[in-house]
Amino acid sequence: MEETYSDSSLAALVAVASMKVDWSRFQLGRDHLFQRNKAHWTLDKLSFRGEVHINPEYGRFISEFVENHNRSGTYALNGQRYAIAAVYFLKQIRNNWEQKTPSNGPYKRRESIPWLWLGLKCLVHVLPRSDISEELTLLARQLKFGPLSWEDNREKNAVKREIALYLARVE
Repeated sequence: MEETYSDSSLAALVAVASMKVDWSRFQLGRDHLFQRNKAHWTLDKLSFRGEVHINPEYGRFISEFVENHNRSGTYALNGQRYAIAAVYFLKQIRNNWEQKTPSNGPYKRRESIPWLWLGLKCLVHVLPRSDISEELTLLARQLKFGPLSWEDNREKNAVKREIALYLARVE
């Protein structure tokens, strides 16, 4: 698990393992949001890129372990690891936002860019559990949303609400 947590992409996957999402519907979004390369696969000893998000029972088993501090000890998900995941999702959303700009077609449907919907949903999941960190606070303050289709507004509003709650904790 130490190797898994050493990579922010894999740490983010661990942090969202308990989310109730039909991951198979968002395979392309998941592949885009969570980078896939040989180095990541080597670090991924528990198959977070595969089985955890495809097989609900395995995902639940792993989630129950890492979310139980008595059982997982130093490998438990904690506020610091959730903050690492939140930073990861904020960076992915920010760095890939240009795929949603009007020059690529105004108001694309969410199915055409599943990474955005998935990234917003994942951020809403990890942000309330995150410890306060300087990098997370800076990124949360900088995130600006451009135009979204009406279908994406619910996710955008949920992220805005969670960011506001997080920033209120900072102050």
